[in-house]
Amino acid sequence: MRFTVWLIKYGQFIFNDYRLFFFISALFIYGVLSSPTPDNPGVIEGFIFILFLLALGIKGTYQSFLNFSLLIKQPKWKLTLLVLFLYGFSIPVLIGVLNNEDTAIILRDIVGFIFLCLPLFLIPFISRDKKYYNLFLVSVLFIGIFFSIRVLFLDFSFFSKREELLYLANSPLVLFCALYFLNKVIQYLKNILNIKSFMIVIGSMLMAILPMAAMYVDFQRASFLAIGMSVIIIFGLGFIKSPMKMLWPLVVIVIIGFIFSPQLIDIIESISVKTSQVGLNMRHQEWLAVWQVAMESPFSLLFGHGWGAHFASPAVGGLNVSYTHSLITYMLLKTGLVGLGLTLIYLFFIFEKAVRLVFIEPVKGNALIWPFMIPILLYASYKSLDYGFILTLILVIDAQVRCQSKDCVNKV
Repeated sequence: MRFTVWLIKYGQFIFNDYRLFFFISALFIYGVLSSPTPDNPGVIEGFIFILFLLALGIKGTYQSFLNFSLLIKQPKWKLTLLVLFLYGFSIPVLIGVLNNEDTAIILRDIVGFIFLCLPLFLIPFISRDKKYYNLFLVSVLFIGIFFSIRVLFLDFSFFSKREELLYLANSPLVLFCALYFLNKVIQYLKNILNIKSFMIVIGSMLMAILPMAAMYVDFQRASFLAIGMSVIIIFGLGFIKSPMKMLWPLVVIVIIGFIFSPQLIDIIESISVKTSQVGLNMRHQEWLAVWQVAMESPFSLLFGHGWGAHFASPAVGGLNVSYTHSLITYMLLKTGLVGLGLTLIYLFFIFEKAVRLVFIEPVKGNALIWPFMIPILLYASYKSLDYGFILTLILVIDAQVRCQSKDCVNKV
């Protein structure tokens, strides 16, 4: 009954605000029909882009980074991101064009860079009202769940129209979803169980199983290690604050672990076998290869080889590719030490907030910090729209927490 009331309330709120309606529609279509990094963006991606523009509005878009009169009052992350955004749309573009790089690859790199800068555009929109934040969080969780469903049911013709690899299970939102609902289970098990909390525990467990099953289909070691680390941190923080309350969740988790022990043993064995066979997937060699390319000249070391640049990657058998498996090496290759430095400063300010959330809001903080960290070091999902959503969530949730602890206006 309460859920129905919530649905009606927020449904009316969405339909009464046309910009919010466009925004939620874009997220819904993205989760159902699109993918994090499509090889050949088509009509669906174009339609999603138009919906985002209609939601944010032209005025809201340019005010996100052109209101120089208010620069002094802006938070550090935003000032750094503004400089990074202006740099990324000037020097790397010019270098890429002068180097005669493929126009399509230049555009793909620029789109990925815009996703990295997404908080610049989304924060002013989402921070307008707490309902915007709630709907954004629910929509992001929906995307993670629906990506998982699409991975698990690829035989449905509705979901298998595209021949390209969609990499849905690699999405940071799928990992975020798994961690969020798993942490939610532990949180509610700490309290005295009643009908309501029991239903939430069961529902959250089912919601956590879907993304974990999807990640198992396209086996990613870092994701499962992140889940294990997150559970350890949640229990560790819980035992420090209230050890007696954590006994019941521990018993339940042990029972669940016993029930699913064949699957857990299989995951551990798969991690061991894959590690013994491929190690770290040539990540170290890839870092060295990027460094050698960056060191070709003092100019390329400082400013990079521009958007569209490619190199022979040891991680994919020496093929020439335009991406790396780490945001750090990617920005070094494309934008040089200048762009990399700005990126690391920007990400440091967000990392600082993510770490604080781990201790203040363990459920959301632990669910966010791993999807935030893994693309920086290990996976190429930093180029996805999903990664921009993760960065935005960290900033918005941190603002929510700070404004709950003191009498302040909710500003990011």
